[in-house]
Amino acid sequence: MPIPYTRLYGIGALPKIVRQELGHEKYLGLLDEAGFPEAALRNCGKIVPHITVLKLFSLADKFLPNPQQKIAVSRGMQAKEYGSWVDYALAGSDIQEFISRSGKTIYLHQNFGRLSLQHTGNSVRWSYWVDGIAPVPLHIEHAIIPMIEAIRSYCGKSWKPQRIELQYRDQRRRQMLEDYLQVPVWMNQSVNSLVFPVQDLARRRNAVAPSEQSLSPALFESSRRNIASATWEAVMSALENNIAHHRFDIDSLAKTLGMSTRSLQRELNADGLTYRSMLEQTRMQQARRLMAHGSNNLTQIAVQLGYSDLPHFTRAFKRRFDMPPSAYVELVRDSLDITGK
Repeated sequence: MPIPYTRLYGIGALPKIVRQELGHEKYLGLLDEAGFPEAALRNCGKIVPHITVLKLFSLADKFLPNPQQKIAVSRGMQAKEYGSWVDYALAGSDIQEFISRSGKTIYLHQNFGRLSLQHTGNSVRWSYWVDGIAPVPLHIEHAIIPMIEAIRSYCGKSWKPQRIELQYRDQRRRQMLEDYLQVPVWMNQSVNSLVFPVQDLARRRNAVAPSEQSLSPALFESSRRNIASATWEAVMSALENNIAHHRFDIDSLAKTLGMSTRSLQRELNADGLTYRSMLEQTRMQQARRLMAHGSNNLTQIAVQLGYSDLPHFTRAFKRRFDMPPSAYVELVRDSLDITGK
């Protein structure tokens, strides 16, 4: 199983709505429980483990008390908020080309989600699902409603599918969605789908299409080459979160990534990496970040990063950067003095 990651697009109104409901302190606690630093939500495009996104949506679902709030999380989403790959897809001349483009380029957003189109008699089924990960209702709705809005950009705001099919079973949510969308909702299905007449595939956009220049062939090629680095960016993000919570073992990392320890070890070994080397690399990056932002209590930094004492931290830092951390602190201080900061 590959390490599941996603680019941090498409969160939409969720943070604002949850903060309004819970208050700022409880909202920060929810983010912490999900493994989401607040700053990450402002970093569009950041690679994060997909499991943290699902935890965020699952916790938000739990703490939002009424159906209107749940709908509001998804209602404000625009398809273009999912990143430039959607702009490229929406530049398709008709709905069939849009769906084809979106299915071919979803890998630019996440490495495990699937979009597919199936013909069934006079209808077609446009589906989204996630391989090997249990569905989270609020997250699914957060995808399905923008899928509807994307097709409406071709057909007009009054367009409706014939029905919606969802993986989970929740009769209260079914009623909520049917009331809001005014279409039948079938639950406990194998994938999440919009079902609509096959002739709609030929519908062409009335308005001017978005520009697709933001996703040139060169960018596609670069994105394909960077898939491996994106995977390890997700691992490093998970490691940073674990270190912040004083979790330093590989089992905890595997859990944060939503995979088994054996699968994680297999992925690491395939790229000639070890957990110990990645942990050390992440610790050193965080150590430099802490010192660069004015933290010069090296003993506190050592404890924060999980070293047993200052000498162990000092040896690790010197091994990595050919200087003790005290010398690095002096370099940072001298640099700030020179720049007048």
